[in-house]
Order: sequence, then C-alpha cells, then structure tokens
Amino acid sequence: MNKSNDGKQSELFAGLQNYFPALSEFHAELLQQRAESESLVKAESESEQEVFLTVGNRAELVDGTQNYQWTCFVAGQCARDLTLLRSVEFHLHRTFSPSSVLVTQPPFELTRRGWGTFTINIVVTDVQGNVYRFAHELCFDGNPSRVHRVVIPGSSPNKPARISARISARISSPNSSAQRMTDVSEIGMHGSAGVGQGWSAPLLVTYCDTEARPGYQTMQAHEYRDDPATFNAKIKTLAALIRKSQHFVAYTGAGISTASGIDDYASKSKQSVATGQNAKYRVKKKSGLDAQPTFAHFTLVALYTAGFLKHWVQQNHDGLPQKAGFPQELINEIHGAWFDPSNPVVPMSGTLRTDLMEWMEREEKAADLVLAMGSSLCGMNADRMVETPSKRAARGRALGAVIVGFQRTQMDEGSKLRLFANIDETMLALALELALPVALQPYSCPPISILGRPHTYLVPYNTTDGKGMKASEQVLNLAVGSRLILTGGPGAGFKGVVRYVPDGKNRDSYSVEFPCTREGEGLGKKNNLYALGMWMIEAAVKGTLRQLPVTNLIETSPSANDDD
Repeated sequence: MNKSNDGKQSELFAGLQNYFPALSEFHAELLQQRAESESLVKAESESEQEVFLTVGNRAELVDGTQNYQWTCFVAGQCARDLTLLRSVEFHLHRTFSPSSVLVTQPPFELTRRGWGTFTINIVVTDVQGNVYRFAHELCFDGNPSRVHRVVIPGSSPNKPARISARISARISSPNSSAQRMTDVSEIGMHGSAGVGQGWSAPLLVTYCDTEARPGYQTMQAHEYRDDPATFNAKIKTLAALIRKSQHFVAYTGAGISTASGIDDYASKSKQSVATGQNAKYRVKKKSGLDAQPTFAHFTLVALYTAGFLKHWVQQNHDGLPQKAGFPQELINEIHGAWFDPSNPVVPMSGTLRTDLMEWMEREEKAADLVLAMGSSLCGMNADRMVETPSKRAARGRALGAVIVGFQRTQMDEGSKLRLFANIDETMLALALELALPVALQPYSCPPISILGRPHTYLVPYNTTDGKGMKASEQVLNLAVGSRLILTGGPGAGFKGVVRYVPDGKNRDSYSVEFPCTREGEGLGKKNNLYALGMWMIEAAVKGTLRQLPVTNLIETSPSANDDD
C-alpha cells in the first residue's frame, strides 16, 4: 500500500490514537498486513506459468488376440507441470462404456483394450479453471505423442492457500505456536462460508475447562483466536455479506462491552483475553453508568449511518450504543435498560416486555443477515435472532448469521461465518475493508429546552399514557422536584420524582426516583434511583419514541407513593 492510500485509510478513524491508543497499534499492524497481502496477490496475478504437456498413447498387442491394450495419457515435462492441472477428461468412441472418463489426479491417463483406432478428444482443466482441448489419434504402431505449450495466466497450485500461508509466515502472530482447535467441524470453526477455503483452525489462546454459562446450553470457557491470514480472509467475506444484505441486524451481548470496563458472564479464566490479565484493550473497571462506548459500538453506528445496519437488538443494559450515537428508536433493549426506568433489567427467570418481544419477532423475520457479537448464545429467548436467520439461510432464504467472539457457542455449526476474534479488532478491520469512516464522537445532546426554561420540553405525546399524538405537543418538565408517573414495564403507574439533572459534563442522564420497578419480590417496595438517558428525551422531542418512559404527574391530592 502506498503512502497516499495509507493516509486515506488512517483518516477513516480520526482520533483513534486519542480514544483507543492500544487499538491504534493494531490498526498499524492491519495496514501492514493489507499491504503485504496486496503485494503478494499482485505478484501472483502478474506471473505466468508456462507448461509443456505431452499428449499421446502407448499400446501392446494382447497375446493370441487381435486386440491391443492401450493407454492414453497427458504428461508434463516435470512434476510441477501436473500440479497446475485440476483434471483431464477423456472422450472415447461411443462403443466404450463409459465413453467419457474424468481423471482428477496424476497420473492423468486412461487404459482400455480394443482392436480399432479412433480420435480421442481430451479436455484439460487447470487449477484456475481454464480449459484446453486437444484431439489425439489413437495409434498402435510405435509410440505416438505430441507436445503442447500451454500458458496459464497468474497460476500457482492452491493459490489462495499459498498466499494465505505466505502472509501468515511473514507477519507475526501472537500465540502462533499454541494448540489449535480440534475435534470441531470446518463449519464449526469457520461457518458454512469457510468450507473448502483452506482456512487454518483457530488457535487456543486461553485454556479454561469449565462451563462458560453453567445451567444453560453452554460450551467450555476455552478462548480461541483466528490467525492473521484467516482473520483477514473472514473480514473480506463479512464485508461481502454486508454489502449484499437488504436487512442487516446487529445482535450483541456482554462481550461487546468488556473493553469498556463492564464485566461479562462467560469469561471465567483470570488469564482471559476478554476480561482477564490478557485483555488487550480493556480499561479499568468502572461503574456501568459511567462506562464509555468501545470502538465496536462506534463502528456499528457508522454502519447505520452508511445505510448498512437497519436495526440493533441489544442484550446488554449499558446504553453504550446510544452513547456512541445510535438512535434510541432503532435499538431494542430486550433484556432491560439502565437508562430507561420503564424498561428495568429482566431477571434471568423473568418476563420480556410484550411490546419489545413483538418488535424483536418482527425483526427476526425481516433480517436476512445478523451479526452476533459477544453473546454466549446459550439458549436465551432472544437468541432466536441468530437461530431463525440461520435456519432460513439453510433453505436459501437468507444470508444467515455471523458470530464473533472468543468462545465456542452451540450455534456455530449453523452459522454462515464464524470469527474467533477480538470484537474491536474485527470492527476496525471491517471498517477498513468497507472504507467506512468511524466518527469517534461520544453522544452530546443539543439544546432542546423551550421558553428559556431548563429541562422543560415540548413532546408530541399524550401526557396521560405517554403514547404518541399526531396533532399537538405537551410539556414534559424534568426539572429537579418534578413529579412523574411511569408509563410502562412492571412498574407502570408508579409515581416518582426527578432528583438530579444532567450537568453538561460528566452526566448524560437525569436521575429519577421510583419504587423498585424490577419484576420480582421487591417490585413496588424500596425506592431506587434510576437513570433516564438524555438521548431518550431527544428522541421524544422528535417524536420517534414509541412511548414516553415517563410523563408528569398531575393530581389534586397527595398519594401514598408521592415524595414530599
């Protein structure tokens, strides 16, 4: 890659060094790998292989008969010549059965017995798929043969695998001497798109022989990583799938947020490359409400902005997609949200919110390609977002599911593409492959208050139930002390109050107090503080939310849940 191209690629991720300094090192390595790959591909494509093929036959009279045993052959001047051939097909006289014989490995020859001569038509196919046709007159006298010069453009045996191997050999790979994945099918290692590609088995980078998610349909907590050549090949395949997709959906689990300092459930080893001592990009553990988006979150926003990504189903509760700039109205926080008091975190044995479940079912049917990242896919209801597209792909009705993560999952065998890789590295490489600019700008809400009154908004929603209205706008007052009523979730109808407002610096949400809104024994009891993300208010002002999470409480007499 020349300097000008290198500069253009660097411009795609302006600010990478400032926001993600460790990831910028990987970016430099990736540019080196791409330059190496392009150089090798160019060298291979420019090369020509000159091959000299001898087409002929030999024959011997069978004792006591008038028949000859003869052998027709296609030979090379050296062993290398034959490695450039994929197959040779011999077409005989119609009296032979079978009259056409395909030979797919050296020696390329055919032996038969007979008394008459005829023309044998021979079709040679090289490793690039090019076809060459020859006609040979069968002869029983002497040893007749003819040499043909064939030029095969840009050819070499097993070209993709050779290039892949050369790149791997010349670019350093961490843990390159580690044990590789065994006793797993090619689909389980790479997805159906990798079958027959010659990709190497993933490297074992963390040994942890314990269940990743005990009590669920889980795998062991071993961690794997694709080597650089295989990783790069899979990125190209992923980019091609995304370009082809008509309704591309993201499905993310805890693994997408571990680099932000939030723990996951499935990483068990202290040496884990996701959350342990070997986690390369993970920041210091911090409060979930204060966590900041990872590069992967920003890249999914960029995919949406570019028109590729149509929807996002989020298992996490952390609000990081919205902090990266993803629209609230296009994300389904199916398991609950830390920044929406009307959508509390769903207990493991709890009930999914009906409207969110119905929304997910619509997207499940609409999606032709789903990118699942950081999920253990251990049998949750929402895992249908991977299972259904995979089944439809098996019937030729969808592109299928792409799964990205360090650990194996029960759904790998049904995947279209399986990447064992770091999620942030995967998203950076994908953005590079798609020439996709990624804006590393955290969410910042524009000033939207009205009439000079801070924290007061005009919203096109009914103030009684928070549902949308077409004709008029109502005032939503979120100043400290404003009384509220919850419009949805297990705590629908609970009454509360605004306790804190965004300060414009470190706080990007309101803090509201309600009785416990989470399903279970504590529902409606002890009062708790809940965050209300500013992005929800911005969407409410635009009228893009399906329903306001809260409305102002209007009453004429005190109530038991009121806060004095």
